[in-house]
Amino acid sequence: MIISAFTMQLRAQQNNVDTVKTPDPANPSNVYCEIISPLGNENGYLLHGLKNGVWRKYHYNGCLNKLMEFRNGQLDGVYIVLTINGTIESEEMYKGEKLHGSRIVYTYSGQKKIEEHYVNGLLEGEKKQFYDNGQQQEVGTWKAGVRDGYARWYTQDAFLSIEYFYTMGTLNGPAKSYYSDGKMQSEGVYKDDNETGEWKMYNKDGSLEKTVIYKEGKVVKEIPAGKK
Repeated sequence: MIISAFTMQLRAQQNNVDTVKTPDPANPSNVYCEIISPLGNENGYLLHGLKNGVWRKYHYNGCLNKLMEFRNGQLDGVYIVLTINGTIESEEMYKGEKLHGSRIVYTYSGQKKIEEHYVNGLLEGEKKQFYDNGQQQEVGTWKAGVRDGYARWYTQDAFLSIEYFYTMGTLNGPAKSYYSDGKMQSEGVYKDDNETGEWKMYNKDGSLEKTVIYKEGKVVKEIPAGKK
């Protein structure tokens, strides 16, 4: 087994950890705990031996790395992660160790990358994703951790690219796709993840190219434009 010099150094740093505990004179069950490590210090309070309240973790250079809220040893409240340069990397809310509330992820430059909401650890409500240039990349609604409702994708030039509708994770309802300039490319309907009924395909100039008839996801008939 080959162990790199970096791995050996990391293990040595992890082993070189000191923990200092200072009980509250007025309440000995409430103990201020400071974990000192070459990789970055951490501090907060222990109540009956469990993390409680606000805890802070630092990068090796002393800059704040994480700001966390605990209740009875479980994440409960704000959870913020910062880069080594002090910019916010993500903001999350927890309840009983599960994501519960808003979650926002940022790019290195500080722009929003992801904006979503959770209930008991599952995605719920509207979720948005953004390109690095700040333009919206995706928006859609979720329920109990699966897509439910509309879902739209955009190009970096802000043109709508695809639009679907879901029912508890299954494609159901109207569907549209667009060319890169925003003009309609196709439109039809999904039922239980399968194309169904009449779908229209368009040329880039907007004229109808053909109509395709589907049944349970299989092509039944293709009708070129101008023909019946």
